[in-house]
Amino acid sequence: MGKSFKYGVLYTIVNGQDGRGLDNGNRTGPGQLPYMWPHEPRTPNHLWYIKHVEGDFFKIVSQHGMALDGGADRPYLWSEHEGGHNHQWRFQEVGPKRYLIVNRMNNKVLDVAHNAENPHLTVATHQSPHFEWIVRKDSTKIGFKHEKVYTISNASDGRGIDNGNRARNGELPYMWPTDPRSANHQWHLKHVEGDFYKIVSHQGLALDGGAHKPYLWNEHEGGANHQWRFVPLGDKRFQLINRMNNKALDAHGSNEPFLADPHNAHHQQWIVRKV
Repeated sequence: MGKSFKYGVLYTIVNGQDGRGLDNGNRTGPGQLPYMWPHEPRTPNHLWYIKHVEGDFFKIVSQHGMALDGGADRPYLWSEHEGGHNHQWRFQEVGPKRYLIVNRMNNKVLDVAHNAENPHLTVATHQSPHFEWIVRKDSTKIGFKHEKVYTISNASDGRGIDNGNRARNGELPYMWPTDPRSANHQWHLKHVEGDFYKIVSHQGLALDGGAHKPYLWNEHEGGANHQWRFVPLGDKRFQLINRMNNKALDAHGSNEPFLADPHNAHHQQWIVRKV
């Protein structure tokens, strides 16, 4: 095997000829095209999971759960759970951290010749830097501690997610000026797997993303709806993406948090601080 990529770790994928990064464009719907953009290692659009399938083959998956699909002349994004060999890629090492990325279905390589806006697939008949990709591990660390509590404040207005001292299933949290001394603003961030966490109040109620507005529910009675991906944006800021529906936690103009399609506005950014 040319490379053993680590589960749950994010990587950037940069073209060896022009230094542009493979950018998922924050796409959340199937059939959309990734594109090439000047490399920005701290932006979520340039971060990918490289998930082992078998042997030398891996899936290349965005933080929204969209896999790079090589089933056409230009690779597109598709739900990672709905693909076969078209979603699988071999990383053929050609130098330190440099690879040909070869689709399993058609044996074509990922390419961006002639400064194309979007990557495409081609048969590699010769060696060229535009066939080569530099793959580097993202250095951003999350590492929330299970035994600690955290406040989660919206970056646009500083209000925190307040559990309202709720003790019953189905009740809604709300937004309130952050008070780290208040138990209502203190949350346990419990690791599930990879970069997914549960957000749990001191009463044992988890933030449930299974509806338009997240509600509180017994933490032991939920699945993907209770799990949130913390997408690092730098300076203790994160985008919070629900695992079940790939929606982002938002608080724009509302007294209660709600779920919306992900984008990069401040009201979808959350500052997480240890108490």
